[in-house]
Amino acid sequence: MSSSSLATDRGLPGGGGSSSSSASARVQNLEKQIDDYVRRRQDVAWLEEDLKKHEALLKKREQYLSYRESIVANNSHKLQEADGRMQQLEAQLASLDWELAQPAPEQRGGDAASADAAA
Repeated sequence: MSSSSLATDRGLPGGGGSSSSSASARVQNLEKQIDDYVRRRQDVAWLEEDLKKHEALLKKREQYLSYRESIVANNSHKLQEADGRMQQLEAQLASLDWELAQPAPEQRGGDAASADAAA
């Protein structure tokens, strides 16, 4: 193998015109590979950033759902208390209605007492 063909194969100067175009093609190929690598790294960085944002949103959603559950539990407890109080008030109202329906003591014995007073 001659030194000229070695220089051509390796893209070294002195190898002739074909080595120059082959070196240029290799440079272009390397530049393209570098550009592709940089683009992929940017894409990965953007995806990682999006993933972090998504995880933060999921965490906020979980916190919100937990907050809503505590509110519902608290409201349920308050609703039970209010229901119990309402039942007590209804019982008192029924008792008062019953008492109002009964004749007053003056009315039961009042006729005899007014007859005695008139005599």
